[in-house]
Amino acid sequence: MFRSYKEARKFVHSLKLKNKNEWKQYCKSNEKPNDIPSLPDKIYRNKGWNGYLDWLGNEAKRGRELWLGKYFSAKQRGESSEIHRGRKYTGYKNRG
Repeated sequence: MFRSYKEARKFVHSLKLKNKNEWKQYCKSNEKPNDIPSLPDKIYRNKGWNGYLDWLGNEAKRGRELWLGKYFSAKQRGESSEIHRGRKYTGYKNRG
């Protein structure tokens, strides 16, 4: 039986892992408790799962990545000059 999503996530946050690769390495070690799943995305899919950035406690990084994703998506559409100035830039920046 696994811990609740909230309890497991709190434990994982305390590990201060930086990314999914570090999580995988931790799972391979003998340090991971048996009540913490190695594949949390499968176990907690409909129980609060919100991605590995949330699982690992990297929410601030998530906002930056979301903004950068929107920036590069707009840049591919040829909107980059409008993103750097004015409303489009402010809109993308404030959403992340």
